Amino acid sequence: MISITDIAKEEVIQEAFDHVYKRRKKRHHNDAIWHVSLHWDEIKPDIIERLLKGTYQLSPMKHYQIDDVGQVGIWCAEDAIVLKAIAIVLEKPIKETFDLENVAHVKGNGGLKQAVSKASAFCRSGNPFVYKTDVKDFYQTINHEVLINQLEKITNDEKLIKILTNYCERVDIVNG
Repeated sequence: MISITDIAKEEVIQEAFDHVYKRRKKRHHNDAIWHVSLHWDEIKPDIIERLLKGTYQLSPMKHYQIDDVGQVGIWCAEDAIVLKAIAIVLEKPIKETFDLENVAHVKGNGGLKQAVSKASAFCRSGNPFVYKTDVKDFYQTINHEVLINQLEKITNDEKLIKILTNYCERVDIVNG
């Protein structure tokens, strides 16, 4: 079972920071990633300590209107690092625990080309139906209690469940 200690390992937090920094390094000079990167030697142990104590709390997600894109939600830098660390640790057990073999449009599962190939193979094998979904705007309709119950198959750590629940029940700040 995965626990918060797996997430709070220094090398996992560092890998998560490296990923978030790489994605945000071209942001505006006032972006929080610069504060976090300048003070990373102090911030990293603080994040680890709050994770291990069970006191880490996600901040509200801020939404911004971006021309030609629409509304985009962005986590603060520290939250993005913690969420990436969770994703790093949970990716393998999720793939092992849940049947994702027939999911084709998931990163690492082949994308659109693979989806079309799998759909064609299903049709040739006698399956009369292929179920296609578009998950855009789907998140709001997911029963988060069911989702958390599913995640409890790979973790029973109350501190980690608390962060995952906090993620599911997050507060969004729009234009504020």
